[in-house]
Amino acid sequence: METIPLNEIKQFTLGKNPTRIREQADELYTPEDFENDLHCIHSTKEGIGCIINLIKSKCSLISE
Repeated sequence: METIPLNEIKQFTLGKNPTRIREQADELYTPEDFENDLHCIHSTKEGIGCIINLIKSKCSLISE
């Protein structure tokens, strides 16, 4: 079986901790957004990406 590194399949980036952001941005991905995406409350498109919550050890597709 061939082994392929994950970074050859998907790009990984680190997010910012929202509690450390002093100026609130309009497009801040919140824990509520994660829960909505986790439970497929909003529509998603293939290829947009996914988000991994390291605290909860859960992963979800990102909605539009």
